Amino acid sequence: MLIKVSKSLTLLVLAFVFFSFSKNIYLETEQKNELKEIYQEKPSRKSIQAGYILYTANCVRCHESSGIDKMNLFPPLAKSDYLLKDQKRAIKIVLFGAKGSMKVNGKIYRGKMSGESHLSDREVADLMNYINHSWGNKGKITTKSMVKKIRESR
Repeated sequence: MLIKVSKSLTLLVLAFVFFSFSKNIYLETEQKNELKEIYQEKPSRKSIQAGYILYTANCVRCHESSGIDKMNLFPPLAKSDYLLKDQKRAIKIVLFGAKGSMKVNGKIYRGKMSGESHLSDREVADLMNYINHSWGNKGKITTKSMVKKIRESR
């Protein structure tokens, strides 16, 4: 009887251990995929293509297709020192908007921008990847987990 209990107990312990760690194995795989994206020099073509569509739908009215407002009312996104200097700040602006003054490429802009919080984390990441890799910009890759973390921190 003791041997049967030991076998049953052993199986129960093994099942518990397996199911306890199976979620962590999945998270590790998801984190590995996220790291692959981060370590790439450029985001995927699909991300940039999706970002272009999102930019056209949400940003082009003010920032124009060239990333530079010809009327000079809105801060440029093309070769923007302000945008490229702080990725977290840029993501926060896309999510939550901005108001007040900001100095971009030596010029002070005052105004208000509404956030795009209706976009999913993936969509914000794609939008940022399009902006960060267009018009001569050499920005960092933005991932959906970065956006999620910033969204949840507010």
